[in-house]
Amino acid sequence: MIPFISNTTSKPKQYLLVTAFVLLVSAICFVLSGFIGYRVTAFVLLVTVSIIAMLFDILPVLLAALLSALIWNFFFIPPRFTFHIELTEDVIMFLMYFLIASVNAVLTYKIRQIAKIANKFSRYMHDKS
Repeated sequence: MIPFISNTTSKPKQYLLVTAFVLLVSAICFVLSGFIGYRVTAFVLLVTVSIIAMLFDILPVLLAALLSALIWNFFFIPPRFTFHIELTEDVIMFLMYFLIASVNAVLTYKIRQIAKIANKFSRYMHDKS
């Protein structure tokens, strides 16, 4: 089984690592935003949340989803540097982004929980035989 960071890292450190990772990816996207645009940035941030979901507990992942959505809105969606979204298409995209990031976090967490149970059951059956 893949060793997850959450197995060895305290909750406060997880929150710190998740925040730092989202901020780092956001900063890179900000530098490249003239080339990649704000819609591609959404996909990059969504992949970031997906990677985080594989490594950390659910609450830090939900923080990553919320933080990345707010950063995407403030720094990338026109008009930039506001939380106002003018186009209906962008409002829908923003809401879908947050929904997908949150669902991804919850489903990945549940899959990891099931994998832990299956692993314990497998060890139990192996020890029993």
